[in-house]
Amino acid sequence: MLTALTILVFGLAVGLMIQECMHSRTILAQSTPSIDAWPIQPVQKSPSIAELENQLQLGASHALDDFWRHAATRGAPNTQNVALLAPLVKAPGLSPLPLTHITSTDVWYSSWEMRNDFRFTYRFVVNLKPGEDPQRLAKLDLLNSHRMDVAFEGGQPAPAKFSIAAMPHAIEDGWSITRLGVPSGELESHVLKSAILANERRFWIYTPASYSAKSPEGYRLLLLFDGFAYQQWIAVAATLDNLIDASKIPPIVAALIDNPVESRTSDLGYNSAFVSFLAGELLPWLRTHFNVTHDAQKTVVGGYSMGGAAAAFPALRRPDLIGNVLSQSGSYWEGHQDAKWEFLAEQYANSPKLQLRFFVEAGLLENVSKEGPTLLNANRHFVQVLRSKGYRVDYEEVGGTHEPVHWRSTFPEGLMALIK
Repeated sequence: MLTALTILVFGLAVGLMIQECMHSRTILAQSTPSIDAWPIQPVQKSPSIAELENQLQLGASHALDDFWRHAATRGAPNTQNVALLAPLVKAPGLSPLPLTHITSTDVWYSSWEMRNDFRFTYRFVVNLKPGEDPQRLAKLDLLNSHRMDVAFEGGQPAPAKFSIAAMPHAIEDGWSITRLGVPSGELESHVLKSAILANERRFWIYTPASYSAKSPEGYRLLLLFDGFAYQQWIAVAATLDNLIDASKIPPIVAALIDNPVESRTSDLGYNSAFVSFLAGELLPWLRTHFNVTHDAQKTVVGGYSMGGAAAAFPALRRPDLIGNVLSQSGSYWEGHQDAKWEFLAEQYANSPKLQLRFFVEAGLLENVSKEGPTLLNANRHFVQVLRSKGYRVDYEEVGGTHEPVHWRSTFPEGLMALIK
């Protein structure tokens, strides 16, 4: 089953139309496309647009009003051009995708055919002039209430709002929504002075609603890099509350580690000193101040992008402390030391098999690169290396790209796969 996504603009009011379409060929959600395949293709027009144009040509005076019956108001009449910012073409970045104007109407449109399990964010740019920055002019879809806010640590870049396009069979993302009647855990901020890193490191501790310092068995432990982003984008606290309340995972303590912009590249760039900080300072502090496990098999480390690949690095170096890796869109294409590309895959290939378990996911729309292997192909290779060594790996290729709306939906899946 494929999905037809039609982007519609009526003056300055915007709409998104999703239709499932049957085709002679079948693409299954779990199938793996060829290495160079791009899973979104433009189509000339969707059935709804073709029917509108046909009705207009026949002189049906009510056709346009019927077509826009879902729109609350008519837009401004001076629209000169409209473009879409969305990850629909195989190219780095988000170049504006021009929409087509139906003559003598206020309708602008474009249509794409894609699998029915995709989810991504989008925005619009109206009346873009040459030389203008489309990102600064981007607007929400006024007729789509499915949105998300993305805030950044320190306020730079400025917080942004995005509209969400969710195909009918996209992965469930409701675990991140605060639910009435679900007991809330606590999220507290802490600072640890690190002699190893020669700085002070902030982190946040989540404890479940049922937490007891006197529980005879220490709680499972989750370590997450990019702690600020996991709070703001992934809504970790609400997600853990919901998963625990639904008995999808047992009660767990989580440490959300801050990797601020000034040290993030160093922290997460296969840094032995950062591994020493985790093993020699943070974990001992956690075990002193909270009732958490000493069992590596009940300890998970996770992250996204650089943090996803970085999560697999301390697990390789200290399997006595960490037994599970949750990797979201991990940057396994990156090199280090003498390896130009894919340093970590080489490290695992040349190391003895350890007692580790992995959840690895990457987006089908992450198959782009300016140089070197794409993120998607690097994840495929990393998983291939792990499986060839006999590791237990849950691997998913998700209908999404390198952005929070993708990671928000797969984060609970990773936890449920690793914590059983």
